[in-house]
Amino acid sequence: MKNLKKLTVTVGLVIGSLLSVNANTTKTISLPEAEKEIKECVKLNNTVLKHDERVEVLFTVTKTGEVNFVFVKSNNEEVKTELTKQFSKLHFASLKGEVVHSVVLNLKLI
Repeated sequence: MKNLKKLTVTVGLVIGSLLSVNANTTKTISLPEAEKEIKECVKLNNTVLKHDERVEVLFTVTKTGEVNFVFVKSNNEEVKTELTKQFSKLHFASLKGEVVHSVVLNLKLI
């Protein structure tokens, strides 16, 4: 694990809906649970992250919370590939399904 530089995911989180949501069907989003999941599970190898970087990740989940779409806004292809792979394995049962969610990650080398 010494070769793995843990991300400080300052989740200045905007897990917010980017698409309009019908007020009658909104589900309570448990932000602390989503933040915890991201902080615990998202890690990048030191060969992938060359410098501090701010990255926005857009993702959708199914009604059961499985991530089914990930789009990473970054110029670094390795970061895009790795974050896409890792986000695809996450589960957010408390997030509303079939809505685009956004999270901003401040990735820092430690």
